[in-house]
Amino acid sequence: MEVKAYTSWGKVSSIGRRPTMEDAIWVSPNLLKYQDSPMHFFAVYDGHGGSEVAVYSSMRFHEILARHWDAETLIEDEKMKELLVRSFEELDRELPSVKGYREDIGSTALVALVSTSDIFVANIGDSRAVLCRTTEVLPLSDDHKPDRADEQKRIEDLDGLVLNNEGARVFGVLAMSRSLGDMYMRPWVIPTPEVKAFRRTTSDECVVIATDGLWDVLTNDEAAKIALKVLEKKRGSKNAAQVAANYLLRFATKKGSSDNISIIVIDLKSPFGD
Repeated sequence: MEVKAYTSWGKVSSIGRRPTMEDAIWVSPNLLKYQDSPMHFFAVYDGHGGSEVAVYSSMRFHEILARHWDAETLIEDEKMKELLVRSFEELDRELPSVKGYREDIGSTALVALVSTSDIFVANIGDSRAVLCRTTEVLPLSDDHKPDRADEQKRIEDLDGLVLNNEGARVFGVLAMSRSLGDMYMRPWVIPTPEVKAFRRTTSDECVVIATDGLWDVLTNDEAAKIALKVLEKKRGSKNAAQVAANYLLRFATKKGSSDNISIIVIDLKSPFGD
């Protein structure tokens, strides 16, 4: 169904207590057209080993996606999923040519495409998106952790090892089982996203997208409900989603998050936007 509501958003990033900033964030309003509706692009990228992969990906992925976009053929979820997978794999092939790139630099990616009828989420790594509805909080992505049963099996089927080193890590080194870059960890760590499709409903309230600096200290329910509470209080203002994003950042910092933090709050019932 098509939901007759505007979409607005706010975004914020912070270096937090880290010495360097390795997160990147990107929003492209009306990047695409899907079933005669504008489709907005939202993404966060959480780098490790350096910022090069995250920064390049944030500036490049939406361009690759838009270049391959063919609205006439993307009428089935599976075709959309194939396009997102293909676009991420193309991005990954470009990375060795990036200035300053090393084989031990990588990044997560969490991309959300939002139209009036659908939400598509593509995830690589442990950044995360959640949807807050009137009566429930719905995870839009699943973290790619090495000890997730299906991911561990995939790694071990390729003669890889998942070892405990302050948490489960691939060969005791990398704390995620999928990423962009990290060529030294192939074929065990892959750049292939998991893509999920969700139909919009009239009970949809907001989406929270963030790197793990937020999720390390807040549960899905906590983050979504905090964002919704702020939105409900501020929806008469054009910057309600920005206020919600800023509030989540302050809250996570006060709760002791020690990582870089990047957050996007998407208000799906804004009186302003689009």
